[in-house]
Formats: sequence, structure tokens, C-alpha cells
Amino acid sequence: MKNGMFAVFIGMLMVFSVLVIADSDDSYDDSYKYSYGVKMGSVRTGPVYEDELEMHYNVRNTGTEDIDDGRVILWIPDLDYYATTRSFDIYKGDSYGYFMNPDMAGFEPGFYLARVKFSSDYARDARWIWLEIS
Repeated sequence: MKNGMFAVFIGMLMVFSVLVIADSDDSYDDSYKYSYGVKMGSVRTGPVYEDELEMHYNVRNTGTEDIDDGRVILWIPDLDYYATTRSFDIYKGDSYGYFMNPDMAGFEPGFYLARVKFSSDYARDARWIWLEIS
């Protein structure tokens, strides 16, 4: 009789542990399904006209989540010059293209290496380009 009650106790313990394990699946971490990604597309520049550079850029969201509060930053290291856009959102699968017109007054004419970078809390990408200031 003792062995029979022990077997019932073990059986009940196994059923209870299976129920607890099945119930804990609700908190399963599936964050691997979500990703943030961005690709800096083409960056085209025109001539500097009336001390303003005309630059067009494209940014594409390659992730599975929306990207909030992204900015594009233009940095010219030789001139220690920074220009930034206002913040914007890119929804999953969408692209964002826009013009940027930074002020280039007071710079020496020439060719300068510049970095155009998209940056947000979740994703970033950069591209190096040559700028001509005439």
C-alpha cells in the first residue's frame, strides 16, 4: 500500500510540474523576432549656391520595427562643421528622402571629405562622400 501511495504522489507531482511549466510559457522571450535596421541610400549634392549646399539623401528602414526620432547629420572633419536635420520617424519597410540645405558661408573653396550619418536610439548607418565648395 505504501508503494501505491508513493506512486500516486509522484504521479501528482509530475502532473503539477507539467502544469507549472506549461503556464510559464506565457512569459517566453520572443524579442529575437524584432529587429532594427537602417540603410543609408544615395546622397546627392548639387553646387553651393548663395552659400547653401543642396543635398538630397535617402534612408530606408530594413528592420521589422518602426524607427522613431532619427536624424541625419552632416560632418566635415576638415572644417569641424556639423549640420543636422530635425528628427523624423521611418516606419518599417518605408524609405525617407529629403533635402538638406546647410549654410556653407565662409569656407575656403575646395574638395572636402564629409560623413552623412543617420542616427537614432536603435539604428545608425553612415556614408562618406566628397563635397565641392566653390
